[in-house]
Amino acid sequence: MASAHKIITEAIDTAPLNRGLKGVDWLAHDGNVPVTFVNGDVVLFDNEGDGIYAIHVLFKSRGRMALDHAREAIATMFEDYGATLIYAMVPVIRPEVKLLARWAGMRSAGLRDMKFGLCELFVLSKFQWKVARS
Repeated sequence: MASAHKIITEAIDTAPLNRGLKGVDWLAHDGNVPVTFVNGDVVLFDNEGDGIYAIHVLFKSRGRMALDHAREAIATMFEDYGATLIYAMVPVIRPEVKLLARWAGMRSAGLRDMKFGLCELFVLSKFQWKVARS
């Protein structure tokens, strides 16, 4: 079985919208957190400081499994890594990812014009996550 490091770097290196990011560089950034699953699904959390993380999903799975993995990864960040806020900038050309973000509990905070195209900002605070779980 491939090592977690290899799975993560390959997922990043082959992601269709990675904009030139190299997996080894992402792993070298202090505080970034990868969450991997046996089927090869990878969730990346970019450490933005002060408990704030940007989420990126690099999934092979679809449907219910993808949703379960997204929720599990988010729970891991809030419970084990002290995250206070998780956000995603989802390109508007990726409606399936926007739907996944909503189903995982994230809320839209509107559109943002980014240098790589129009995106929808999704956010989930630890407080919102806890309320949704109770």
